[in-house]
Amino acid sequence: MAYFYKKSAKFLLCKFLSLFILGFFFSSHLFSQTVTITSPTVVTTYTAGTTVNLTYSLSPATFTAGNVFTPQLSDASGSFTSPVSLATRTANTGATGTQHQIVIPFNTPTGSGYRIRVLSSNPATTSANNGANLTINALAINTPTAASSTLCQGEVLNLNYSQNGPF
Repeated sequence: MAYFYKKSAKFLLCKFLSLFILGFFFSSHLFSQTVTITSPTVVTTYTAGTTVNLTYSLSPATFTAGNVFTPQLSDASGSFTSPVSLATRTANTGATGTQHQIVIPFNTPTGSGYRIRVLSSNPATTSANNGANLTINALAINTPTAASSTLCQGEVLNLNYSQNGPF
């Protein structure tokens, strides 16, 4: 009888541990939290200094209180080796269509392979990138031109210039 009891206890312990490990494995996948960028997800062109409406969804819709979302901009080839962190947002809830306004930095060089991703602090997670190359044109102001090259004291000087920025 003692032999049967030891064998049964060992069997129950093994079953319990197996179920515990299996349950832990599946619960971490079932209850993981993700951030998914929903816009911009198509090839789009921006100028440095432009405000972009970044839209993302959260699953599940509630993250831990005090969570900080940080959008990041890749380099012109789409690499996040040295990303540029953009405006952060502290929130604990969100749903499909959560908007986050970001500004493309004024010093961003021209390129056509930029990507955006979003980091979450609590829990620490990183979204996939937005899935489409973004073209960013560097901010440029052309050299001013004057209508006349000779001026006398007190005359008005009119300068003409053009820019490609959102100003």
